[in-house]
Amino acid sequence: MPYDDLLAANEGYAASFSSPVKNGRPVRKLAVLTCMDARIVPHALLGTRLGDMNVIRNGGARATPDAIRSLMLSTRLLGSRHIVVIHHTDCGNSGTDQELRAKVVETGLSEDDVPLPLFGNEDPEGAVFEDVRRLRDSHLLADGVTVEGFLYDVDTGRLRHIEVAPEP
Repeated sequence: MPYDDLLAANEGYAASFSSPVKNGRPVRKLAVLTCMDARIVPHALLGTRLGDMNVIRNGGARATPDAIRSLMLSTRLLGSRHIVVIHHTDCGNSGTDQELRAKVVETGLSEDDVPLPLFGNEDPEGAVFEDVRRLRDSHLLADGVTVEGFLYDVDTGRLRHIEVAPEP
């Protein structure tokens, strides 16, 4: 079976497993929206542990309707009070939706099979700004939730805060 190595690794993990959280609520009242990119390890780059935060991942770390749905559940049902949006440099989701669609079509899918929007982005900082604003403006999140945005540099491992001033 192609997953035997994963199951073997899980046996080692389970042998010493001890969960600090029994109810699924994030200890630090934190939810993170970040990219599915394999170079991003949210717990490592934020210095958090198992149980500290909810992590929502998708291509490009975009505040899509499904990401907002997950953040709604995190803030309204699980007690998260802080949301961190982390985009990154050298993202595979870079480009316009039309450019991303063309790349996917090159892999063998028809244009009709590729759902839009793909939430591509041509400007990582601008995308952080846009997603922070989208989340701050969402009536689906619990009242009083804070939302901040960051850009992660995949070459240095550093986070940079992207200032998004509150709307007047």
